[in-house]
Amino acid sequence: MKNTLPFHPDRIEISNYTNEFEEQLINLSDSQFGEGYIKLDDLKALSQNSSISILVVVVEKQLLAFSIMEFTNSVDTASKLRLDPLWLRDKFPTVDLFCIRKQTAVKPNYAGNGIASKLLKKGLETGFSKADVVLSVIWNKPDSYSMDKILLKNGFTQDKEFEKYWHADSLENNYSCMQCGKPPCSCSASLFFLSK
Repeated sequence: MKNTLPFHPDRIEISNYTNEFEEQLINLSDSQFGEGYIKLDDLKALSQNSSISILVVVVEKQLLAFSIMEFTNSVDTASKLRLDPLWLRDKFPTVDLFCIRKQTAVKPNYAGNGIASKLLKKGLETGFSKADVVLSVIWNKPDSYSMDKILLKNGFTQDKEFEKYWHADSLENNYSCMQCGKPPCSCSASLFFLSK
């Protein structure tokens, strides 16, 4: 499917999320990550949380992409990313505040135009304004537009791989996976990091 909106990759404008785009963001999340991965109540809570940053790309009132980041201390970071707290402390002994790059999604007919890369760069500006390390857990999927390539191109290091990363979470929160269908999700994921 071709781009249907007047769109020029060099003129991408990134702004902060507002709730007028909540339905479009939920729909894009459902199409890219699986139905129910981000629920409306969760999105409302995220958008009101001062430790969360949600960036969007909108053209003519159409949401083309979004990226969500969260600032957390080391204990919460380990818990949120399902990491061993001792490993995290040993890996980053002087870091007290992390930025977790949670999700980035681009409408499929706009993928490959540099939108995710520009969201990542803007997100890094935001992330490094407060934190010394940005962490991201990326779905290991065979997709030509997968985020791992964009992270590596922008200096991230791939560190760990996790089998069935969303297995328990998909059962607990009852969301479907784009790859696996109904819960449980059997997809693997990789941890990436970038230090200031």
